[in-house]
Amino acid sequence: PRALSIVSTGIIRLAGRTGPEAVVSVNGVSLTIDDVGSFSTLMPLEPGPNIIDVVSTNSDGQVMSAVAAVIYRPQ
Repeated sequence: PRALSIVSTGIIRLAGRTGPEAVVSVNGVSLTIDDVGSFSTLMPLEPGPNIIDVVSTNSDGQVMSAVAAVIYRPQ
């Protein structure tokens, strides 16, 4: 999702790609990545703003991160 997206469903799919040797976490929870570095997870949302923090650490110890706020407005 893009930053400040407004969604009407309580679960969203978060997907991305990093290096194949990297370690990825979303909001502190480690994810499994495939042989080419792709990852995907379903994120439950609470009503209102939700912060999504994705951190990737490659085999050289370089850290990249992205933070996005997604707003869940139930219908």
